[in-house]
Amino acid sequence: EWEGLVTEDNPNPFDQDAILISTYDFVTAQEPNVSQILWDMIVFEEANALSTGYQEQNKQAKALDRIAGTAFRLLLTGTPIEKNIMDLYGLIWFIDKTVLPEPEEFLSRYLRKPENYPELAERVSKFCFRTLRSQAKQYAKIPERILITDEYQISEQEQALYDALEKYINQPEKKAFP
Repeated sequence: EWEGLVTEDNPNPFDQDAILISTYDFVTAQEPNVSQILWDMIVFEEANALSTGYQEQNKQAKALDRIAGTAFRLLLTGTPIEKNIMDLYGLIWFIDKTVLPEPEEFLSRYLRKPENYPELAERVSKFCFRTLRSQAKQYAKIPERILITDEYQISEQEQALYDALEKYINQPEKKAFP
């Protein structure tokens, strides 16, 4: 579909007066084309994928950071902190690299130091806004969550499969996925 949009008049289909929606993978693969555009604003959905962008090995987040340039960045995520406080660091870093100290200093100042949380909250409050489901219902149609539980007896075959998977997952070295 992308090749079909490329014309002599417009060799870069990203260059148009429109709202463009794309995936992280496609945009980073098209970095030379996307980087030519001076974006007004970029919305990053599922921004938790960018939380390790400050680390050298997150090449996709680095590319998205370069692509965004000076554009206004809006990061949306339902899980801003998935693993530890450094996830929060990474999201703030992706928005503005000058707000927080270097990673080592950030960790020493805030990791497991509740006495410093008010200071951290003050620093990030200009960038982080939390909206609860109950608040979002005013603006968006959100389906009700209805919990249904049912008693279930696992069969011997299912238990054997579960045990084999658990044993595999707990191995330090795996043959398929890290």
